[in-house]
Amino acid sequence: MGRVDIITGTLGKALGGASGGYTAARKEVVEWLRQRSRPYLFSNSLAPAIVAASIKVLEMVEEGADLRDRLWANARLFREKNDRGRLHAGRRRPRHHFR
Repeated sequence: MGRVDIITGTLGKALGGASGGYTAARKEVVEWLRQRSRPYLFSNSLAPAIVAASIKVLEMVEEGADLRDRLWANARLFREKNDRGRLHAGRRRPRHHFR
């Protein structure tokens, strides 16, 4: 008790639109899941390019908040400049729909 046996996560929308996910656990648990999980048995593996991109994104996340802070600053600047030019970027969100 008090320990987490299995950790799962997604590599989808949160990391730039890739696909797939992961499961982390003790080796015995992962092997058991591989043998007993029907969806896993009949699914396709991820493309190598998606795996490489996901690893790179995780490395970038580990490096700290500098890139994220710069992205938000650039998004804010973009919104300000476009609002002055009558191109309305809408509310503060990671994705924008222009009208």
